[in-house]
Amino acid sequence: MRDAPAPAAQWALHAAAFLSGTAALVYQIVWMRVLERTLGHGPMSVATVLAAFMAGLALGGHVASRILPRLSRPARAYCAVELGIALTAPLLLLATALLPSLLSPLYDGQDPPGVAFAWARLAASSALLLIPTTLMGMTLPLLVEAAGTEAASIARRAGALYAWNAGGAATGALLAGFLVLPALGIDPSAWLASAASAASAILVLVVARGPQAVTVGERARARSRPGVLAVVAATGFAGMTLEVAWTRFIALQFGPSHASIAITVSAFIVGLAAGSRLLAPVADRCANPRAALGLMLLCAGAGAIGVVVTLPLLASQAAALVRGMSASYAWSQVLTFAGVLGTLLCATVWFGGLMPFAVKACAGPADSPGSVVGRVCAWNAAGSTLGPLAAALWILPRAGLRGTCVLGGIAYLVLAVRLLATATGRLRRYALATIPLAIGGALLLPPWSRDALLHAPYLHPHENRSEAGQVAFYRECATGVVAVMATDEDRRVLRINGKADASNSPPDMFTQVLLAHLPALAAQRPTGRPLEALVIGLGSGVTVG
Repeated sequence: MRDAPAPAAQWALHAAAFLSGTAALVYQIVWMRVLERTLGHGPMSVATVLAAFMAGLALGGHVASRILPRLSRPARAYCAVELGIALTAPLLLLATALLPSLLSPLYDGQDPPGVAFAWARLAASSALLLIPTTLMGMTLPLLVEAAGTEAASIARRAGALYAWNAGGAATGALLAGFLVLPALGIDPSAWLASAASAASAILVLVVARGPQAVTVGERARARSRPGVLAVVAATGFAGMTLEVAWTRFIALQFGPSHASIAITVSAFIVGLAAGSRLLAPVADRCANPRAALGLMLLCAGAGAIGVVVTLPLLASQAAALVRGMSASYAWSQVLTFAGVLGTLLCATVWFGGLMPFAVKACAGPADSPGSVVGRVCAWNAAGSTLGPLAAALWILPRAGLRGTCVLGGIAYLVLAVRLLATATGRLRRYALATIPLAIGGALLLPPWSRDALLHAPYLHPHENRSEAGQVAFYRECATGVVAVMATDEDRRVLRINGKADASNSPPDMFTQVLLAHLPALAAQRPTGRPLEALVIGLGSGVTVG
């Protein structure tokens, strides 16, 4: 058995976790940019890449939970895994360059492409992500095991390492969105992330010098606790569903740019890091970890319902923040980040606290700490794999943005009931009485004003919304918000995600009609064949008609 590392070694492990998280988010954003060339730029392609990424993390956590009790030197194993990520992650860029030539035989000139081509494209892209993401899923369990964590302090140590790892991930999202990718491009950014992975491995290798071996068989593989682990998987599903909904709402205010997405993802992860770091010491002192986890779920559900209230407040200030970009872009982005962070923090801080409480609820006195963390991370990532796909394909088109946010909060409250049933005394009575009240309050919240979804402040910060007209048609679908606005002058404006894409006003009609004539005038009619034209996007239908 190993003793806990000295304070200097602990700081080195924290720095290694931070660098590992930074590299992981840079990799993720780089891979999304690269795979957009194969899968397209729509929300479904982003959801697919995110789901494949989380599936690899789930597999890595599972593998780590199985092998850790048999590893005598987990620190050296961590170094090998990080170096494996540093080598394989940039090679993925080379492999994606080969995808068009490999998939072209399946395309076969079909318009639209056939089912075989679509599935082959999806399978090939997912397979490319599997090796590096599986290695990423192994890093946190290995690092927790290398830290020499004992059962009495497993939540505090695991929560601290998770917080540093999440803090690095938040930093990586901001660096990739604002600095590294814009300044260096895709390939140098990937190699820079590889350098961060290698630096993380070197830090742990320095810590591992000396008597770090542990007797094989000294620790047992974490026991299966299907009830708690099923709840952990469900929280992953609900959390990712909410993240997708919140990201889409914020993109309607500040634009679907990589910068606004980076701000949203980073603000979300900062909340996770803060919650894990602040609440992990409390988890170790809980006499009934299952009931304590249920109480955390209750707080997370209440916080998620609170975001339903705070998101419209953020939307009311979005136009002012966008107008501030003309004076100082950097300062406006800082204020935007602060606004998004404050909007989501009432939920994300509790989301982050769930991790140490789940680890404590799953840990036994003889369990391998890394094996416990690996199992918890694997189940959480497995649920997170399904969240983006379910949100994009089924939940958002049927429930809408507000409905999805409400359902996500209610899901946490329902999960809390299962675990709070193990509580005793006043905690059980008060908590179980609070949950129906919270669910009832969520269902009775006033509806959002459609102004928050229809006017795209990032494009029209000075628009007078009272002159935009009345809503003649409105629908939220898998790819966004579609609306038709009608004015008193019998004009119709088609808005997609708040952007005016077509209308029957004279300037737009001139452009839409002219677009049909210019290609016909420029084209040369082949002898004996009718003239062919390609129209991309129906728009208002005027060009085709």
